Amino acid sequence: MREYETFFAVRADQGDALIKKVVETVETSIKNFGGDIIKVDDLGKKRFSFHVKKQSKGRYFVIDYAGTAAIPAEVERLLRYQEDILLYQTHRLKDVADLEARKVEARKTVRTPRFDTEGTVDAIEPEPENAAKDESADAEEQAAIEN
Repeated sequence: MREYETFFAVRADQGDALIKKVVETVETSIKNFGGDIIKVDDLGKKRFSFHVKKQSKGRYFVIDYAGTAAIPAEVERLLRYQEDILLYQTHRLKDVADLEARKVEARKTVRTPRFDTEGTVDAIEPEPENAAKDESADAEEQAAIEN
């Protein structure tokens, strides 16, 4: 069995019940084709950098699953015809030898979004030791230029 990751965005203006129904539909499709769900992550809402199907925001989900090569094609076919799905993409990750061990490993990892609930990207501050190195390198360059 191979492991796949399907990423998709649902319209942000939909209610939680409808969004839950869409996610359950994808999970059911995977299970009906003989796949096993490893993990489902809700990454929250994010503002798009451009409009997608006249929408400026979307709620992101990532589903990790294992199965045959026919499953991703079926999942993408299902997502293509859903009105509330704005974007989707599937990646093949790796072969899974021990599915139960992979599920335990996936539960331990936490996938966190790199954006807050309003969709702005969190600022990453440089570490103080790196900042000091950068300042000393700039000072050395400046001294070399002056000489």
